Amino acid sequence: MDDKKQYFSFAASVVKIADENKFNHLLKRDHQTEIIHYTRRPDKYVVIDAEDVLSGAVTSTVFQNKIVLIGLVVNDEYAIEDKHFTPMNKNAIGKSLPDMNGIFIHANIISMMLGNDYIQKISTWLVWLLAVLICWVHMSIFLRYFVEHHIWFHIVAKVAQILSAVLFVYLGLILYHKLDFKLNMTPSLVAIILGVDVLYFYEAICNWLHKKYNIVSVFNHHNHH
Repeated sequence: MDDKKQYFSFAASVVKIADENKFNHLLKRDHQTEIIHYTRRPDKYVVIDAEDVLSGAVTSTVFQNKIVLIGLVVNDEYAIEDKHFTPMNKNAIGKSLPDMNGIFIHANIISMMLGNDYIQKISTWLVWLLAVLICWVHMSIFLRYFVEHHIWFHIVAKVAQILSAVLFVYLGLILYHKLDFKLNMTPSLVAIILGVDVLYFYEAICNWLHKKYNIVSVFNHHNHH
C-alpha cells in the first residue's frame, strides 16, 4: 500500500486480467494472507522452450485462451537457482533440495484462485473454544489421578500428552489433506503440556496456604494415595 494506491501480487494481477469474477472473489475473502494450496507439480503444466517459440516450431494456437507465464525452468533437481521448498517436496523428512521453480509457484497460486480452491482456516474463536474443551477433559483426568491415584499420575499424564500430541497432528494433517482445512491445534497442545506444571504450581500454593492459614485442600500432601 503506497498512500492510497493498492498494489496486488503478480498472481492476483494475472487473475484480475484473466477472470475478474475470480479476482473479486479473492477480494471478498478479505484475508490478510492466503496459504498457497499446492495441487500441481511442474510436470502437470505445459512447458514450452523459448527456442521452440522463436524458431516457429510451436504455433500460436497453442497459446490461445491460455495464461502464459514466462520464467526460468530447470529440470535438473540439483540446479537450485530460483527453486524453493514447497509442501510437494518428495523428501518431507530429512535433508532435501528445493523442489519448485518460482514460475510454477505462481502457476499454483493462479490455479488456486481460478479454481476457488483455497485453504480454509478454522475461525480463531473456534480454535480457542476447542482448546478450552480439550484442556477441560485432560485436566479432569489429570486431577483425578493427581488426587486419588498420585502414584500413577506421571505415567497417565505423559501417556495422555503423547497420545494427544500424535492425535492432534494426525487430525490436522487429515483435515488439511482431505478437506483443505487448516486447524491450529497449538493452543490445545500448549494447554495439555502446561497442565501438569499448573497442577504442581497449584498444589504448592495450597500447601503454603495450609501451613500459613491452616486452609485444608485435597491438594495437601497427606490426601494423596
